[in-house]
Amino acid sequence: MFSYTRIILDNTELSIYQRGLEYVNKKKVKLTSIINNGCQATASGSRNYEITLGFSRVGSPKYSCSCPYFSEHKKVVCKHIIGTSLAWDRSRSVPDPDEETLEVLCIPEPIFSHKDINEAYNNPLTANLDVIRIAADESGWSRPHAHLPIKPQVCNHTTLELTDINKGISELRAWARKYNFDPYFCAGEIMAGFCELIRFTKFKFDTLNLDDKIKATVLLANFHHELIMEKIDDSEGLHEFSETHLYDLVSELTNNQKLNQTQIKALELIKHKIDDY
Repeated sequence: MFSYTRIILDNTELSIYQRGLEYVNKKKVKLTSIINNGCQATASGSRNYEITLGFSRVGSPKYSCSCPYFSEHKKVVCKHIIGTSLAWDRSRSVPDPDEETLEVLCIPEPIFSHKDINEAYNNPLTANLDVIRIAADESGWSRPHAHLPIKPQVCNHTTLELTDINKGISELRAWARKYNFDPYFCAGEIMAGFCELIRFTKFKFDTLNLDDKIKATVLLANFHHELIMEKIDDSEGLHEFSETHLYDLVSELTNNQKLNQTQIKALELIKHKIDDY
C-alpha cells in the first residue's frame, strides 16, 4: 500500500509536517470523499479550507488547498495538505513516516526567514551578510557549485594601503575563476565578500590621506561595475548591497570640506560608475 504522505515529503518543510501531524491528531481534518487514487477533505482552523489530493496523468502527485499559504508559497505543501494526506493514509492502514524518513526526505528548515531576507535588503549597510551568502542555496533547488571564502584575506590585516584594495579585488576575481563558480548560486557569496572588503576599507578609511581615499573608492566602484555586469547573475538585486556600501564611502568623502575641483569631479565619476548598468 503506497503512502501519499511519503511521496510528497520532498516538497514539505519539516515544521510544516509537524503542524500537519498536530492537525490530524486533533481531528481537525475530515475526509469528505475517497477514491482509489485520491481524496478530498475539509480542514478546520481560523476558517475551513478545502483540500484535494491525487495524481496527474503521468503519475506525479497533484494536490491543492484553498488556504492562503498554499497560494502564496508557490504551491509548496501546507499543513492542511499534510494533515489530509496523513488522514487518507491512516484510513488505508498506512503508517505515518518514521523519524528517519522525515529527516531524509523533508526540506531542511531554512536558516533565515523571509523576514530576515527582507530586513537585509531594507538595511544593506548593516545587514548580516550571511543572509545573502546562503539565500540562493535555500531556494529549494541547486546546481553543484563552488563555496567561497567569507572575505578576502586582506580584511584580516591590521592596516590598510591602496595595495590592499588591489589585492582584495584580485582575490575576488580569482573566486570568480574557480572551476565550479556559478554566476547565480555563488553570487551572494562573492557579493558578501566584496561588501566585507568595502566594510574593511570604511573601517580603516581614516588611515588614508584624502587622495588615497578617493583612489580606493574608484577601485571599488570599478569592481562593483565589473561584478554586476560580468561575473554574477544579479536577478536577486544584489547590486543594492554593494551600491549602498559604496555610497557610504562617497558620503564620507562628500562631507569633507577640503575637496578641490579635481576631487569633486572624481567623486562625480565614481557615482556615475556605481550606477552605470
